[in-house]
This record gives sequence, structure tokens and C-alpha cells, in this order.
Amino acid sequence: MPQRAAPRREAILQTARRLFAEHGIGPVTTNRIAEEAGISPGNLYYWFASKTEIVRALFAEWSEQMRIPDTETHDLPGVLRMLWHRITELPQPDPDYAFFLRDLFPLLHSDPVLAEAFRDAYTARRDEFVVLVEQLVDADLLRAPEPPTTVRDMVSLLWLISETAYPFAEAVQDEQVDARRYGRAVMQPLLTDAGRRALEAPRRQREAPGRQGDRP
Repeated sequence: MPQRAAPRREAILQTARRLFAEHGIGPVTTNRIAEEAGISPGNLYYWFASKTEIVRALFAEWSEQMRIPDTETHDLPGVLRMLWHRITELPQPDPDYAFFLRDLFPLLHSDPVLAEAFRDAYTARRDEFVVLVEQLVDADLLRAPEPPTTVRDMVSLLWLISETAYPFAEAVQDEQVDARRYGRAVMQPLLTDAGRRALEAPRRQREAPGRQGDRP
């Protein structure tokens, strides 16, 4: 395979991602993707037999981005800061993949392969988050939810918020509907004093040199 061929596949995906974000998935044709990518339709079909396959490949990218790297799971205060950042500060969804949430349920109903991939991704990511949150509870950085609510219930709720707040906000045209606000509303009451100190630690470290410099 020529060395330039693999980047061509990535160029197709980048072009499709941009067009889907701008116009939605439905109106964008494979011919439009090929034209915008600067290749022939036949060249596109060498890599992807249909637009459906392009959508599946983009979903695999998005799903991989939601994974928590193993390198981020050993320092529990760091894990709390990472989860807090993802849930309450990062745009939800990632703007590059927001088109999935606009069209998610019709896509899942029309493509059984994508639906199975979505279920597998949800189950795997949910279970990863459950393990991490349970570790944070054991470390007294988070409180366990009040029974009968479980950690799994809380994680599923946060997932539901992150994937439905955006299309709901578009439907009702309400800028106050924001997954980050709702994620904070779920997480904040569960923070222990130690958890709050862990979240504040980076700010205190940034401020410390200034305070020391002010001393006589």
C-alpha cells in the first residue's frame, strides 16, 4: 500500500466529520464527501463501501475518545479532578461529534451494527466509570449515593445527561439546558471535604508562589 494511502482514509473521515457537524448526516452524500476531500468517488469507495461505514468509523473514533486512559487511573485525587473536568467543564458533547447526538436514535434504529457498537461502548465505558467512582467513594473523596440509588445509577444518569441535554436544548431552544450544569448538580452534593480539597489543590498550588512572594 502506498504510504500516502492511509492518510487518505483519515482525510475522508475528517471531511465527513466536518460536513456532518455543519449539515447533519442525512443531507451529506458520499459524492459530497469525496468532492470536499479532493478525491474521486471511486477512491472513497475503496476505503468505505457506503456512508453508513463512514458513520460507523466516526462512531468508533468518538467512542475511543470517551475512554479513560489507564495512565490516569492511579492517583485518586487526580482521577476525581479528571472526572470533574470531563463532567462539569468540557463541552458536552465534543463539538466535532455533536452530530451523533442530533441523529443518534434514528441512526441506532436504522443500523443494527451501529446499535450493537453503541451498546457495547456504553456498557464498557459505564463499567469503567463505576469502578473509578467506587474507588473514589472508598477513598472518602466522594459520598456514595443515598440508597436505593447506586453508583451505577448515578453513572448512568450522568451518561444520560451528557447525551441528551444537547439535542433537548436545541429542540426547546433553551441555552440554560447544559450538560455541564446538570453534571455539576449531580456531582457537587457527593463531594466530601477531602474531595473538595482535592479539586482545589491545583488552584492553591498556583496561588502559593504569589503568596510567598508577598511575605516580608
